[in-house]
Parts: sequence; C-alpha cells; structure tokens
Amino acid sequence: MSEFKEYKRKSVSEMRPFIKGEVLEEVSVSDEDKLNGSPKVGDMIARNPKNHLDQWLVAEKYFKDNLEPNKGFVGKLIDFVLKNSDEIGESVELSYRFLEMETKQLDKGESNVEEEN
Repeated sequence: MSEFKEYKRKSVSEMRPFIKGEVLEEVSVSDEDKLNGSPKVGDMIARNPKNHLDQWLVAEKYFKDNLEPNKGFVGKLIDFVLKNSDEIGESVELSYRFLEMETKQLDKGESNVEEEN
C-alpha cells in the first residue's frame, strides 16, 4: 500500500444536508460511516460538480471540522420533492428547499455581503 500524504483542495465542494427519511440508493455511504450510525441528521451529501450522479455521504463531524460556507457565491433556491416508500410500503413525500450555489470570483476589494441600510 502506498503512503498517505496531505493535499489541499483547489475548489469548493457542493453539498446539501441529509434529510431524515431520505433513502440514499444513489449515494455512497462508507461501511465506517454506517457503523457510526450514518446516514443521520447533520450529515451532508456531497456531489461531484462535473458529474452530479456521483454522490457520497460526508459525516457531520468531518463536515464541521473541515468545511465552512463558501463566502464567494451566488445562488438560487431550488424546491425539491423526494418521493419514496417507507419500511411498510406507505408512500412518503418529503419536500425541502435548498440553495444551489455557483462560485463567483470576487475582485480585490469587492464584497459579496450587502450593507444594511
């Protein structure tokens, strides 16, 4: 096995919160995360920005320890409805809204924070 080395990311990560009751058939969840009780509220779902079908779970502790909101973004609200069946076959429909973010390069001295009047 090769040696682990430290690397720093060059880009931002695209993530959304895990919603209780959501079935993650298309999301990779590691065996280690499953042993620690994931998926659970507080976990995040990450996706490859170049392939939105490539998604994986990020445990809450790792997320809080290593990531923070990207300050240079513009976005739009997306309404999302998740339809599924629960364990006893009843139809479950979850609706939520999230912010789809796009990164924006800010010029020196430019701020993306609006001043209060």
